[in-house]
Amino acid sequence: VQEDYDIEVAKTYTTDYDQVTENIGYGKLPDNLIYLNVKGTDGMKEVEKQMEKVMANISSARGVIIDVRGFYGGYDPVSQYIAGCFATSKKLYMTTKKRNGPGHSDFTEPAAWYVEPKTSNPYDKPVIVLSSRFTQSAGETFALALRQFEHIKAVGDTTAGSFSDNPNFEMSNGWMFSVSVGDDRAPGEVSYEGFGIPPDVFVKTTKDDLLDGKDVTLEKAIEMFPE
Repeated sequence: VQEDYDIEVAKTYTTDYDQVTENIGYGKLPDNLIYLNVKGTDGMKEVEKQMEKVMANISSARGVIIDVRGFYGGYDPVSQYIAGCFATSKKLYMTTKKRNGPGHSDFTEPAAWYVEPKTSNPYDKPVIVLSSRFTQSAGETFALALRQFEHIKAVGDTTAGSFSDNPNFEMSNGWMFSVSVGDDRAPGEVSYEGFGIPPDVFVKTTKDDLLDGKDVTLEKAIEMFPE
């Protein structure tokens, strides 16, 4: 049970909060900041349509906070697209390969993943990403893509460290199990599998904080933007 994040508490810091898709919502924070919550991946066409509008609406903000503390996974190409809305150039952010045989080194050839500007209004001003141990899979690849740019920093807790795809299989007795088959790596052949991506600034909101209506991690991020 996740006890370090509650979207309903985070939303109390905002005004005019708009849930633009099932998994994407945003609102205004004080001092011309924007809070953008991404908790999963919707259909690509819907995301492209809505993010073009979102980016136009937030272009004049002096900073954006992207909250992926509740992003438990989804479709990597959609994460790649959303990250591209905040990209200032084309950069390699990940290589992936999948196990394809019984041998320890039996893998497919690595596939390169790049993040690059995806909308007519890519955001190039300061951005802070909020992460937690519940930021998983496509949420982690999203955070990894964003971390390639100097105008983007991460605040919160280390991510889950569960990048790999995990196909499900059924046993003869009806039990289901899954096996991780991927080897996903950041630039420089760095693997965060099993460890997670550490934030630039570590902050963790507690259950008691949330019960008091406080989101300490979000507050810290707001404080970090220059006047």
